[in-house]
Amino acid sequence: MREFDPTLSEIVIIQRSFDIENFSGADTLDGKRTHIVLHLGKLMGKFATVEEQADHGVVDASVLMTDVAPDLLVYAAQLTEYTGGDLSLQYARYAGLQGYRYADAPEPATLSELQFELSDFSQQLGSSSSAEERRDIYFELHQPIAELAAIELNRIMAKGDIDKIKYGIAPLLVRSAIEIANLTNESLSAAYDQRLDYVAERNGNGIASAKRARSKVQ
Repeated sequence: MREFDPTLSEIVIIQRSFDIENFSGADTLDGKRTHIVLHLGKLMGKFATVEEQADHGVVDASVLMTDVAPDLLVYAAQLTEYTGGDLSLQYARYAGLQGYRYADAPEPATLSELQFELSDFSQQLGSSSSAEERRDIYFELHQPIAELAAIELNRIMAKGDIDKIKYGIAPLLVRSAIEIANLTNESLSAAYDQRLDYVAERNGNGIASAKRARSKVQ
């Protein structure tokens, strides 16, 4: 069995299986989309707490890797399941437009490879302090969440909303997760892996539920 280092497309497969046993809060696809927006609000609250405490001289950003970064992958995967897209291709298209990944790469990249690509690109641009980078990620995350909220306010999906989710919102959530992992020098694959176990146990399904989901790609 290979080391757990999935591609984005594999994360969608894993999450689809995992959600069968572990997702609650909505009975329809549209309801699930709305529920994701609510969870993103909770996620931003966790991130905001880190930033607010940092202003008071208390820096404990551990929640960014235990909760925020892996959950961003979860929501990107769930939104991709909703739109019927391929998250690896969508992210490659987005990253290609940003100039740090070839959209026509022959094979989907794993999370560790995506981390390396973005890290290398960021180093070429020059770096600011970790605190500044972290705060930039926080504010940048408001854009895709605001766009999702605007879709919810319309009550029905307008023309172009599906493409907006596929090619703008979901890839931006992925990029933010990767940026957080690179900022903390931690493995995003490991964080997502651990998050699956935690959520399965929290829901009373045990880590066997997470193992079943992982087995879909291993």
